[in-house]
Amino acid sequence: LIQSCPETVGASRANTSSPTELLSPAYLHSLVSDTEPRFSMFGSGLEQLDVSLMTVMMNSPNVLSVAGIPQRQINGIGSGISFVYDGQHKFNIITLYSTNSAERERARVERSRVNSKLFVHEDDGTGSGRYSVAPQFQEVFRSVNGFIYIANAETQTAIREDEYAQISAVVQPVFGPPSRPLLVLSCVSRDGETQRKSACVSVAHQLQLNLLPNPWMVQDVVAESLSGLLEGIAWLLRHSGLRV
Repeated sequence: LIQSCPETVGASRANTSSPTELLSPAYLHSLVSDTEPRFSMFGSGLEQLDVSLMTVMMNSPNVLSVAGIPQRQINGIGSGISFVYDGQHKFNIITLYSTNSAERERARVERSRVNSKLFVHEDDGTGSGRYSVAPQFQEVFRSVNGFIYIANAETQTAIREDEYAQISAVVQPVFGPPSRPLLVLSCVSRDGETQRKSACVSVAHQLQLNLLPNPWMVQDVVAESLSGLLEGIAWLLRHSGLRV
């Protein structure tokens, strides 16, 4: 199932860096190729599910072949990986996690929250607050052609306020034009009716995507089989200027 904004309906292992390097925009930019479309991938569904979407993507050449493995990471928080869609369209995904793998795994097992190093929380006095992108990651969000947000569809909630605030921080015009597309993958670990608590239409509402200026689409995806992934990638590449 697919939910998209009105404008798009019907449209066809690595060495870690030092803390000093982590703060360098040039170091972050070095993870990104200038010769292919590049997208930042982030979101709760990357970290909270029992099946890692990125791990399955990297080990499923029948779905997406890996064209390049990064030689270094940002303190375990992110790295750039190149894939090939349909045997001809090469693109790069910079996967950005909220924190290092040990803290992510502990939070997943304990079902607890982690303080994301990608964002700075700013209390606005209402109890919810807003977010801004941490300075050391701003160059990455300036460098990309679009965004992939992984939503955990195994949870059910009325409004995902923090997630909306973080997406809003990333698509701020200071980082680039509002024409850059946002693909939201509404993700569960495995097939089965008991897994998916939020359909893509619900996720679009929960994330208040209609308030964003960017073109967006929500695509249901199963991490274990990658069902639905290629439809989302095709939409993203088309809205990045490729003929797919």
